[in-house]
Amino acid sequence: MTDSQAAEEAFVRHRENCVVCRTSGMHLGNLGKRCPVGGQLMETWFKAEADEEDAPRETPKHWLQSLVSRDAMTRRQGACIVFGFLLIVLSLLFPPSHPYRSVLVSYRFLFTGQGTIDFARLFVEWVLIALVTSVLFFSQQSKSSAPAGEGENARGDRSGKLLQRKIVIPIVVALAVTFSGLAYYGSKRIGRNLPQPEVAKLDGGAQITNYGQFVWNAYNGSSFVLGEVRVSISVYNEKGNAVISNRVYRVPAFDFYPQQTKQLSTDVGFTLGEGQRLEWLIVGARGRPE
Repeated sequence: MTDSQAAEEAFVRHRENCVVCRTSGMHLGNLGKRCPVGGQLMETWFKAEADEEDAPRETPKHWLQSLVSRDAMTRRQGACIVFGFLLIVLSLLFPPSHPYRSVLVSYRFLFTGQGTIDFARLFVEWVLIALVTSVLFFSQQSKSSAPAGEGENARGDRSGKLLQRKIVIPIVVALAVTFSGLAYYGSKRIGRNLPQPEVAKLDGGAQITNYGQFVWNAYNGSSFVLGEVRVSISVYNEKGNAVISNRVYRVPAFDFYPQQTKQLSTDVGFTLGEGQRLEWLIVGARGRPE
């Protein structure tokens, strides 16, 4: 209840029990026709209403300024907020993405436009950043020093420090370990280009079907879980002239594990004519260590 509401309620209760106040109007000009108690209550009521109208109202801007003011936040807490904001910006600039028709996850610059963004993984990253930043923020909250002679406040400060040591610090350590584990797991899932010696371990026969598909009965002799393979295709006519020369295609592999045989295919958009022959070469591959 505000001051003006309390004053109004007090005046209404007095007016119900006072004949003089009931017969007079509710105007400041009628204060002389009212009993001294009623006049004082009514004047207090109107004054409280005027004070509330003149009081500055708190806006979201004022609330934000009070939140980030020096009195409300220590310098270390401000650094925690800046640190969390920078992590959010970094995660936006290098979001997790899937290369074309691949289940592998890689981190690339946002404006390269390659692959599709994995929004679920990005949301998990934001949640982890928010948790770590919040824990660091509240762990750096300053505690007012107790004046001399106030033993109760001193004991409260000691209990707060003990609580920080027993709860906050283990939580920070647990989150740090969890974040490190997730980062290690994520690094194992990031696709990378295979070294040339590993690419040479890929083998198998291939053909182009009558439906314009390159079909490869592949064997993965490398130590990587493949996500895609790049092949260079050339087509020659019966005279040995190149009809198509060194055209590179991406062949999706979708978790092609080592020492496995799998049929891979991709659309090439053409078929072999009479007397034409196919020559193809594996020029690269992407995958993750097993």
